[in-house]
Amino acid sequence: MYQLSRYNKYIRYKNKFLYFNALTQCNFLMTSEEHDKIQEQLKDPITFALQYPTVFAKFKSWGFIIESDVSEFDVIRFRHFSELFSPASYHMVINICDQMLLDGKMEHFVLVLGRFIKNMIKNRPKPICLEWILGDAVSYKEITVYTNKYIKQLCSKNEIPLYSQADLTDAELDNNMVAAYKNIDLKNFRLRVLIAQKSREEHIGIDDLPKLNWLIEKIHTILQYSDGTLLIDAVFQTEIPVEKTVAFFNRICTELRNRIQVVLVLHGKTTIQQYHHAVKEVSGLGFNLQPIAWKNMTISPENITITTDGNVFFDRYVEYDETRKIGKLNPEGIIEWDEVKKAFYYGRIWFDNEQCKECPYLYIMRDFCKDYVFHYGNRLVVNCPMKNGITHGDQVLVGMYETKHFFNQP
Repeated sequence: MYQLSRYNKYIRYKNKFLYFNALTQCNFLMTSEEHDKIQEQLKDPITFALQYPTVFAKFKSWGFIIESDVSEFDVIRFRHFSELFSPASYHMVINICDQMLLDGKMEHFVLVLGRFIKNMIKNRPKPICLEWILGDAVSYKEITVYTNKYIKQLCSKNEIPLYSQADLTDAELDNNMVAAYKNIDLKNFRLRVLIAQKSREEHIGIDDLPKLNWLIEKIHTILQYSDGTLLIDAVFQTEIPVEKTVAFFNRICTELRNRIQVVLVLHGKTTIQQYHHAVKEVSGLGFNLQPIAWKNMTISPENITITTDGNVFFDRYVEYDETRKIGKLNPEGIIEWDEVKKAFYYGRIWFDNEQCKECPYLYIMRDFCKDYVFHYGNRLVVNCPMKNGITHGDQVLVGMYETKHFFNQP
């Protein structure tokens, strides 16, 4: 017996239909005529298998049709725990604390961090992704340069691949600071940009020229004084006309655009036609578009945030306070876990609830949703970013299809 996958999506795309299974990530286009015929066959999988066995076998291999006794949520659960305890690489976020600079304890932290990484390499050698979250202190430059250089030497000596990235969202930059990163081959930078109708807190108003000018200058500084690339997470959190979205990107220097990767997140009420138009226009300006779920940090004891006072947290965007701390880095470079909190954060699946189980975008969107849920609300209350209008799953699927097939071809 057979059944249709819960994760099938058939999205009207231009004058065709985009078929996308969000679990296998298999996707392709069909004409309206083909779509009508296939939908008729999918109503009765057994008859489909008997009448068109070759076509049926294709749809089964692509994941659109599954055995009746298969639980796709169990598949997701299994993959979640596989990634939880055996991720392909280490991912460490280093969040620098101002107080450490004032107390003069930074050298001690660098030493302890070095011991921690040595232990990692010795126990389970595999690639390391090191991400710095930098604020506005000038001293961050020296700290980042020194530590990154030391870690790079450790990895090079042990033939361990190292990917380093600096999140400069909250950093006040100067030319010398960016140029210093060039000397240690720190070439990957990230900015999280929140755009709204009006400026408020961390949001920049789409018509707030002083703040927009400041942001554009910051982007130019990063790329003009380094030879690296910049990932821009551009989140438009209110309904902003596509023309204004495109106009924002059009202000960036033309010569720098091929070194910029853009994750474009439009408001959830944006139609697929509007989203497609925005992506096409932004890509046409020379930027490299990336899918929304690209390079999000999965939950794992090997994917952690370490603040420079040695405290360990489970995720990049949590509030850094004692209630969310899950461990402490001791002087020997070993994490002393709070076993109760560790079991709470890693032992349960945050998306194991009826709302998420019914979501056809769950497998692709879980890391994006996780960041939103943990950052903007109580993790015990599922704040769905799609229901709250932050984004729309169809945008993600269309974006993944177009990124793969059109926008970033050499």
